[in-house]
Order: sequence, then structure tokens, then C-alpha cells
Amino acid sequence: MNKQAGMTLIELVVGLAIAVLVLGAVGTMFGAGVRSYQARHTGSMVQAELRFALDYMARELRTATAITIISPTAISYTTVGVAHQVYLLGNDIMRLRGSELPSPLAGHVASLLFSEQAGTISITITSVTQVQGMVGTGMPLTMTTRVTRRN
Repeated sequence: MNKQAGMTLIELVVGLAIAVLVLGAVGTMFGAGVRSYQARHTGSMVQAELRFALDYMARELRTATAITIISPTAISYTTVGVAHQVYLLGNDIMRLRGSELPSPLAGHVASLLFSEQAGTISITITSVTQVQGMVGTGMPLTMTTRVTRRN
């Protein structure tokens, strides 16, 4: 009798095929986890950026001595003798202070809306649903605040 220890070629091929399937599934799950993390991280960054812009505008408008809503997406105001302007340009909220060059206050903005009713200014910001370089769509984030001037 001829007894040899080992595996046949078919057993090796079947084992290799099973290993490739398992590694492929693990790789797919890992990739999905990374994409999910990136999407959540990007969403958090957009939310933080919009919250900063909203807080900045509210703080500035509370202390302003003169406020003029130029259009639904632009406002000008004066603080400590310096003229300021905040407006939407493309997907960016821009700010202009005195004679400085315009600088971005926040990005990833789909809409910016200023309105005034009974001396209270309402500011609403809505984020874009897609961030460049990210796959898939997200839900837009809308933030609103009301500002009553202190001066």
C-alpha cells in the first residue's frame, strides 16, 4: 500500500478559493467602514464650519451700530466705525471688513438667507448635499438663528 500524506491539487484550489472569498468580504467591509467614517467626518467638519459662521455673524450683528440687508443673501453692518459685509458667493460665505480683501467665512453652503422682522434679524444657512471628493449624497443641514441688536 502506498499512503502519502498531503493534499491533492483540488483540495488546495478549493481552500485557496475559500480564502480569497473570505479576504474579499473582509476587504469590502473595511472599505465600506472607511468610506462611512470619511462621510461622517466630512459631515461633522461642515457642521462645525457652518456653526462657526452662524455664531460669528450673530455675534457681529448683536454689536453692530448700523445694519442693512442688501439682498436676501447679503448684509452690511458697522461695528466700531468699521464697515463689514457678509454675502454668499458660489458655495462660500464671504466676509469683507473695512478695506481688507474678501475672505471666506465658511464653505459648502447651498444657501444663505437674511431676513428682518420687528427689529430681529434671522439668519438661515443650508449646507450642500455633496462635498467634492466624497462619494454619495447626504442630507442638507439647515441652521437658523435670530439676532436682536444690543445697541
